[in-house]
Amino acid sequence: MPLLNSELKWMVVGEKMAHGWMIYKSIWDDLAPLSAVVYAGLHFLFGRSMLAYEILSLILVGIQAMQIQLLARKPLYAEPNMFPAYIYVIACNLFFDFYTLSPVLLSISFILIALDKCLQHLEHPLTDDKIFSIGFMMGLASLFYLPSLIVLIGICFGLLVVSQINPRQIFLVLFGFAFVSGIAFIIFFELDAKDSFYFCFINSLSFSKIKNIELSTPVIISLPLVFFMLGGMFRSVIRNQRLVNYQIRSIQFMFFLSVTCLISIHMSRYANPYQNMILLIPVSFFGAHFFVSIQKKWWAAELANIIMLTAILGMNIITFYNLTPNFKALEVSDLIVNRKNIKSEIKNKKILVLGDKISDYLENELATPYFNPYLSENHLGDMNNFVSVETLYENFLRDMPDVIIDPQRKMKPVFNRIPALKNRFEIKKGNENIYFLKNVNQK
Repeated sequence: MPLLNSELKWMVVGEKMAHGWMIYKSIWDDLAPLSAVVYAGLHFLFGRSMLAYEILSLILVGIQAMQIQLLARKPLYAEPNMFPAYIYVIACNLFFDFYTLSPVLLSISFILIALDKCLQHLEHPLTDDKIFSIGFMMGLASLFYLPSLIVLIGICFGLLVVSQINPRQIFLVLFGFAFVSGIAFIIFFELDAKDSFYFCFINSLSFSKIKNIELSTPVIISLPLVFFMLGGMFRSVIRNQRLVNYQIRSIQFMFFLSVTCLISIHMSRYANPYQNMILLIPVSFFGAHFFVSIQKKWWAAELANIIMLTAILGMNIITFYNLTPNFKALEVSDLIVNRKNIKSEIKNKKILVLGDKISDYLENELATPYFNPYLSENHLGDMNNFVSVETLYENFLRDMPDVIIDPQRKMKPVFNRIPALKNRFEIKKGNENIYFLKNVNQK
């Protein structure tokens, strides 16, 4: 598998945290806090191991497939079946960045636990402590992947519309979410990082995009999931088999969940195909309804299965082997670390890359908090603010880089404003826009 830019980003943050630095305060990035803790733990145990990410992802997909199948132990479908787990596992092969341990994949386990409680409530009203646990689990999910917060809105709205739930119990759900979020805020408040927590993490929930790839790419990749989900919705409504009241209400509830899952995909600064993984929950649910409704016609079931496999695995193969290089609307090469652009003379150094191309971190370690170029503009682009200048200088002194790679010339106004920092660096001949710390032996 190719190393993804997203994977390298998670590895760099995990490495920095494993060395004792703190997310948001000492590492400016919008990665969710619990995901960052997982990546720090992985670095502590395995170092920068892409294989560890993939093996843990494989285990997690297996666990989640079992979770989804356990939802079907309730009378969700007209007949007992194994379709939900089957569809989930197959759909996890839609795109090659689905194979890694993404924040979305980490959050899905907690969404499924909350969904299990919701489906129980549709069947029999739950006690207050279990209602509270729905919000609690969604709070944990959002600390792994913030757009999961949007799914909570779908859960609350769905429960209000199709279940016997009162406003006090909805308040309990929201209180469970606020309880977890409040604990996270208190931790960062005590560590003097509450402003950074809001600036880096909470503020990342946005429809506005930073273009890391063609925005059409994740949309095109999601089409097999969307069409299959819509087909399952349509079939579950018009099928001739009779549905009991609980099954009808579960379909209505999952419709609201599907809408918010679609919205949550777009509630991030970046467009990445792995964000579509949250759609696998409603796809598995409605896909199972689809197959149950046609399985008595063996030829129709087999044909539908072949079409699903062809669409999902075909999309994977087309993108993995780049079989459409001239189709710019489906451009995936920017998702992969370009090893050709790595500067061979810079290895095993503490570096700072002021740009979107982070491939040079592959053989080097991050220095200073300014990892995310979008967030770094708050200091680097505000040299007329004395507080920003002072804080930036202190951050450099605390964690001085050996090399600064500055393709966009962002350091020029910084050096003009802070001559003491400029005097610490020099430019070697033939390496414009690369600053080397003086008195550092270069390989």
